Amino acid sequence: MKKIVSSLLVIGLLFGGISAVSAEGSKAVVKQTKEEKAQHQLEKWQTKAAKLGVAAGNQTLEQLKAAVQQAKSEHQAQAEAKRSEKAAKWGIETTGKTNKEVKAAIQAAKAADKAVKKEEKAAKKEAKKEAKAAKKAEKKTEKKAQKQQAKKQKA
Repeated sequence: MKKIVSSLLVIGLLFGGISAVSAEGSKAVVKQTKEEKAQHQLEKWQTKAAKLGVAAGNQTLEQLKAAVQQAKSEHQAQAEAKRSEKAAKWGIETTGKTNKEVKAAIQAAKAADKAVKKEEKAAKKEAKKEAKAAKKAEKKTEKKAQKQQAKKQKA
């Protein structure tokens, strides 16, 4: 029985277009030369530099790495300054807190402010409705009083 199954499997593989040789040969690894690897690294760092807005030009790999690192540190400093400004705006103390904690505190302050504004808006809307209803009731009572006045004058 096992021979029949294995024979059918081999026949199926042969006629299916898959050979045992091609299945084994797929594990071949292509090694890069040192020059290809260096070129690949240079291209990788050039794309990083382009993302950060650094002019790559005719720089060596080391120069390019240094320029990218400097751009990253400048970007981080700008982000930190911006975060500090936002924290100061919302009255949040940043000393001894990590960036994630500061971000979370800013988001919490924004959410609280948004909730307060929403409540104020709802209260203002409610007051407007009440004023409108009171004005309507006042007009209704005035009209009623005028009708009674007119009735008294007719009588």
